[in-house]
Amino acid sequence: MDEPYVNIRVHTSEKERHEGKPVTQAVVHYLHHLKMGARCAVFRGEEGLYETGEISRASITDLSYNLPILLDILVPASELDRVVEQLKILVPHGWIGVTPTKYERTT
Repeated sequence: MDEPYVNIRVHTSEKERHEGKPVTQAVVHYLHHLKMGARCAVFRGEEGLYETGEISRASITDLSYNLPILLDILVPASELDRVVEQLKILVPHGWIGVTPTKYERTT
């Protein structure tokens, strides 16, 4: 039986940086260097609302500014604590949520 996985969802914004790089790039590279069976997808919103009340949106007439970013990460459950601790460093402002999953590998 395959090891159980957990789903980590990180909500942040496109203006967030880690050591001068977009946090999305920092997170994807971090996961890549772990060399474990992880998956990560980055989603950039078209419009969003932040807890501060700020609304951001992409429109044809305006350049986008600070659109919401969602990182959807799937990692082995045994790696959860290590990954979340590093995410707290890589993503200085945002929200991190963890959900147990029931995925089955397809071949």
